[in-house]
Amino acid sequence: MANSLYAEEDLLDINTDIDTELSQETDSFPSPEWDLVAGDFVLDASHRTPYADGRDAIRTWCVKAVQTHRYELMAYDEDMGIDVEDILTNDAENLIDVALERNITEALMINPRVESISNFSCTKEGDTVTVDLTVNLIDFDSFDLSTTLNIDEA
Repeated sequence: MANSLYAEEDLLDINTDIDTELSQETDSFPSPEWDLVAGDFVLDASHRTPYADGRDAIRTWCVKAVQTHRYELMAYDEDMGIDVEDILTNDAENLIDVALERNITEALMINPRVESISNFSCTKEGDTVTVDLTVNLIDFDSFDLSTTLNIDEA
């Protein structure tokens, strides 16, 4: 065995342990408050960003997940957001609805705190789609989510 200043641990085992620990946690981590209308961080009077936790943090994450086009921003991995290209390949109105529901459900279900999605409906008007749904959470009360998507941006 060679002398080494560094511990000789298998990094794969360490990362697997960390991932397992994080996936088993049910507490919500605080996240910076986000203004969903302005599309920017909220600033208090001292120009600091306040933090939200629990249901509010999950709600903000859900809206951002639905409004993010998958594969468009390098800051997010391939699981974040909806696949607008997949939605646009469906020409029939009812198939767009089905593709949109499937994409949004998949995007939200990657969060371990989301139990299910219900009451999904969407209204298409030109290139704009208004989506209404209920997000059912494991540790918090459900909430209704309504957002507008521009599906022509893809």
